[in-house]
Amino acid sequence: MTTNDKNERIRRVLTYIDDHLSEIERARAVVEAVDVSYETLRKQFRKEVGIPPGAYIRQARIDKARRLLVETDEPILVVCKGRLLK
Repeated sequence: MTTNDKNERIRRVLTYIDDHLSEIERARAVVEAVDVSYETLRKQFRKEVGIPPGAYIRQARIDKARRLLVETDEPILVVCKGRLLK
């Protein structure tokens, strides 16, 4: 597999995470989007992004919640329960 193929796989994963953030319960669910083993994805993702997929997903959720708290009038409880994290 070439470096470009690996980079394209990681780009697909990042897009999938952004598009399905509220639906992803575990990082392992992302492998279905790219048809590769979790271990292979984890190693490639960490190499390219600098952190494992699970940490990236957690940080994306935190960032989205932070934006919602700043940009909307929704109560903290609503944001924390994830109703708006879609």
